[in-house]
Amino acid sequence: MISAEQNDFITRVGRGTPAGTLLRRYWQPVALADELAGPRPVKAVQLMGQHFVLFRDENGQLGMLDRDCPHRGADLAFGRLEHGGLRCPFHGWLFDAKGNCLETPAEPVGENAMYAVTRVETLEVRGKKVREAERSARRPAAHLRLHQIVALIVVRTQIGLHH
Repeated sequence: MISAEQNDFITRVGRGTPAGTLLRRYWQPVALADELAGPRPVKAVQLMGQHFVLFRDENGQLGMLDRDCPHRGADLAFGRLEHGGLRCPFHGWLFDAKGNCLETPAEPVGENAMYAVTRVETLEVRGKKVREAERSARRPAAHLRLHQIVALIVVRTQIGLHH
């Protein structure tokens, strides 16, 4: 049996932990592409203890940003999709899929340069087939079911390594 300290070392995945730092270097699935279908393709997600907003802009680009707006901490999951990005519901700041702040209404010109938002690298995987065995081990391999996954959104990031 391992000690509580050893268990924490290998199971805690929050920001700044050894296991969290390791896992942030690899692709992680966060959503099915179908979850971003429809008139408002915005979804709040949690990954390794951090809160993000996943969205698809008007051009079909995927974006995954910190869920909290860097300006006043408003929840970007309630933001509006417009003008090529996601607009904060509180003060109207506009962020593109790459995390760039495009507009800062009622702020002096150049003020948005001081705010940074964590952007997560996203990738949409389409058309992958997954085999799933029957529950009964007695059935022959010919009874394997094939399921088509239309699309899966995965992310790889260095979140938590710089902030």
